[in-house]
Amino acid sequence: MRLPAPMILAAGTVLSVLFAYSAVSHQQVAAQPLGADWPMYRGDHAGTGYSPLAAINRANVAKLVQAWKYPLQATNSQATPIVVNGVMYAPAQNRVVALEAETGKEIWQRPISGSQPSRRGVAYWPGDGTNPPRIIFTAGTRLIALEAASGALVTGFGRQGEVDLVLPYNSVPLVFKNIVVVGANTPPPPAVSPGNARAYDARTGAKLWEFSSVAGPGTVGQDTWEGESWKGRSGLNAWSFYFTLEPARVWGVADRVGSLEVGKDADVVVWSGEPLTKDAKARMVFVDGQLYEPEDKPEPRRGEASPSPSPRAPSPAPEVQP
Repeated sequence: MRLPAPMILAAGTVLSVLFAYSAVSHQQVAAQPLGADWPMYRGDHAGTGYSPLAAINRANVAKLVQAWKYPLQATNSQATPIVVNGVMYAPAQNRVVALEAETGKEIWQRPISGSQPSRRGVAYWPGDGTNPPRIIFTAGTRLIALEAASGALVTGFGRQGEVDLVLPYNSVPLVFKNIVVVGANTPPPPAVSPGNARAYDARTGAKLWEFSSVAGPGTVGQDTWEGESWKGRSGLNAWSFYFTLEPARVWGVADRVGSLEVGKDADVVVWSGEPLTKDAKARMVFVDGQLYEPEDKPEPRRGEASPSPSPRAPSPAPEVQP
């Protein structure tokens, strides 16, 4: 029997799953395949945390009852389990586990020695024509890949299933196609490490790229640092719980009004020279380094020069929580 869609709670040391028992039939629930999986930490690449499932609603939420629980035995767990094809994957105190999502029955567990797996979660790579699906996660300075079906280390990934990140990342990797992206948790001063975002091949573990959060010599933005103030910088790490992705943007570049044909439907336009008019249908426009919103670009009157738009007012600085 297929159970109604669950509400998954991971708090402290116990993973609890609650089910709604109401007038919603099992057939109705089974007919909602869209969003039945939760394949990544925040649900999708946009990080929305949204599910279209409707089996649990305001009418029946008060009737939720516990279906099963599984002891994570983890300290300060912040895990959001992922669910793919009816299998739930989650990090525990000193292991990563795969459970039957409907019953909580353990399918496999993989002990992790040395350092604990990230308390926030694991990532799923669906595989390709050659390699089967994998569970990818961090444990201290290690990026580890397991076979999703058995929990065995993927020996062809890095060195016997592990990649040395050098800098730790205590969160969930982002998987996009065959790319695994991680951030960094940098040590406190006086240690010096900017903490760059890095990407690895999900198939081999080979490093693909690294984004410098402090622009060094020969890189874009290095001239924005006065003198040699870029040296010895720390605390500029990509320390996000989770990375997100946006659709590819179309860029338009022009040097004068009337030559913007390529950028008419662009998302972002880089501009140098005269101000843009509303003919440039762009979401964001940079004019000589200043950011202007599309509605800030006034329509010039016939025979008059295009007036200079006002730059967007800077956003207030966010409050720093103690």
